[in-house]
Amino acid sequence: MAAKSYFVRGKKVSFTDKDYKATGGEGIIYTKGGTVYKIFLDASHQTPLMRCELILTDACNFKCPYCRGQRKDLKKNLSFQEAKNILNIWIKEKVKNVRFSGGEPTIWKDIVKLTQYAHDNGIERIAISSNGSASQEMYQNLLNAGCNDFSISLDACC
Repeated sequence: MAAKSYFVRGKKVSFTDKDYKATGGEGIIYTKGGTVYKIFLDASHQTPLMRCELILTDACNFKCPYCRGQRKDLKKNLSFQEAKNILNIWIKEKVKNVRFSGGEPTIWKDIVKLTQYAHDNGIERIAISSNGSASQEMYQNLLNAGCNDFSISLDACC
């Protein structure tokens, strides 16, 4: 088996023959550096992507119990360039529906800029999952940039 590269959590990861573990069902299983990766092949090769969700940040101004169990080694704020790179892959695949989430995406510094970029590059439906705590001006800026769907969570506890 030749070396292959995949995007995993926004980063390109390359696997060699020594990383290969098994093929089964829907994908290929690799182990690298003590981490197990299952790369799903069937859906992406046979079915076009319709919608995708991008977690921009783990930062939040609330402390919801269901959101605080995230593994510490997965915590990260994407840079604008990382988020744009992921969007470009989806745009190339003709994705039409994107959801930005987090943590709280409205406190991610480039949310308006990224929303505008997605809109300008053919994403038709841009949704944002939020706790609703941002200013009315922020939500208006997101609407003006191309967001056409807000999901507001009402189950936060501060």
